[in-house]
Amino acid sequence: MEYLRINFLINQSKKSILLNLIPSIFNTPTPPNMTQLQAVVQCKCPRCRKGDMYQHSLFSFKYDKMNEYCSVCKLRYEIEPGFFWAAMYVSYAFNVAELVTTGIIAGQFLGENEIWWLIGIVLSPILVLMPFNFRYSRVLLLHFLSPIKYDKSYEKK
Repeated sequence: MEYLRINFLINQSKKSILLNLIPSIFNTPTPPNMTQLQAVVQCKCPRCRKGDMYQHSLFSFKYDKMNEYCSVCKLRYEIEPGFFWAAMYVSYAFNVAELVTTGIIAGQFLGENEIWWLIGIVLSPILVLMPFNFRYSRVLLLHFLSPIKYDKSYEKK
């Protein structure tokens, strides 16, 4: 019986370590005094770093459903109509980086004779990473390329 209890405790500690590493995927509570990098990775509000920007997980079919307002500081995420059109440029940078990286790696392994395999391998990460590109292009736009700044007054709320 003691063995089962110890094994259960070990599994629980592994689970808590995993939850601390990837909190946004498992919807765990936000740690206090979150850094900007943590807020970007967890898709938190750029002003208070506590409210969730998206309604669902990155691995959901509803990955693109974004909250209109922050639940903590009531910031409206779409600052002006058409604001997220600029996220296309950030997403374009992601896509170019993915294409170049996979193209170089696939070109080293396949050579020039397997052109259709090369095209298929180079384009597949674009389809697989589409939810990531969509979500994080908006997050990076709000955190780094918008006039919204972090407000420390929301740390205690």
